[in-house]
Amino acid sequence: MEAQQKIKQWLEDIIIGLNLCPFAKTPYENGLIRLTHSDKTEFEDVLNAFVAEIEKIHSEGPSKISNTILFYPKLSVSFEEFLDIYASCNVILEEIQATQLYQIVIFHPQFLFDGIDKNKRDHYVNRSPYPLLHILRKDELNQVISHDGMGEEISQANSQRLNQLSETEFTKLFEFIRSMS
Repeated sequence: MEAQQKIKQWLEDIIIGLNLCPFAKTPYENGLIRLTHSDKTEFEDVLNAFVAEIEKIHSEGPSKISNTILFYPKLSVSFEEFLDIYASCNVILEEIQATQLYQIVIFHPQFLFDGIDKNKRDHYVNRSPYPLLHILRKDELNQVISHDGMGEEISQANSQRLNQLSETEFTKLFEFIRSMS
């Protein structure tokens, strides 16, 4: 299966289908989520692809691109190595004074939340077919997050959803992620 199709399937079946991100459905249905990839594998090139995507989303404006999913199908790095890339992307946002404009959410086939048993299903909320950076507009995010604690409520609901899936359902949904991790 082509990389773009895997990401699209992951987004539709898991993120939107399981409602793991309650804010994704509307912009996706309105064609405002940009799915793009970079075949780069060198650290600097991966960061340059991120910078180019920030420039793209910034120049297009929110009426054309609400947020971007930038994925790296040829990047073979551990989750810990991808955390370094994520940290560098955040430094770039600081350097270009864009931390008030954009937020990055990281996804990876081996994603692990700190402090949670590695065998818990909770990690699959942020597991994706490929390493990816989800670039969100902070002003849009702030509009949909209506009160303090909403993130914790979403997290608890996601954990409950994943744990309510039968083993067969879970395996079927996440097989293409599990086979890559």
